[in-house]
Amino acid sequence: GFFSYADNPLWPGVLLEFWAQAVRNKEVGNRLSVAYSVWRKRITAAFEAAARGGLSVRSAEDAASVVLAAHDGFAVQVAIGSPGGKAMTAADLADSIVRPLETTVEQPERRTIAI
Repeated sequence: GFFSYADNPLWPGVLLEFWAQAVRNKEVGNRLSVAYSVWRKRITAAFEAAARGGLSVRSAEDAASVVLAAHDGFAVQVAIGSPGGKAMTAADLADSIVRPLETTVEQPERRTIAI
């Protein structure tokens, strides 16, 4: 859901505008920083919960940073298109982040992947 804009198709363009304003306006920058802090904490908590279920990451906080970076790049791709390349879907992007981290029941040892 974090990567889906189906319910809010204008959000990627709005987010780009927030970034532009954050560079020029300290108050907007501060508010955007708070929003990112909340997102990072929620995503970190999701990775920590997933780790209890068998997903293995070296650092849930680092994984959250990767997800936020992927989100931001995806938002740009959605806002301006993906010239010269195939556009990923939200599901494809989420899968490309999580699939390398998954462990299966058949594997008794947990894999650890640095991200």
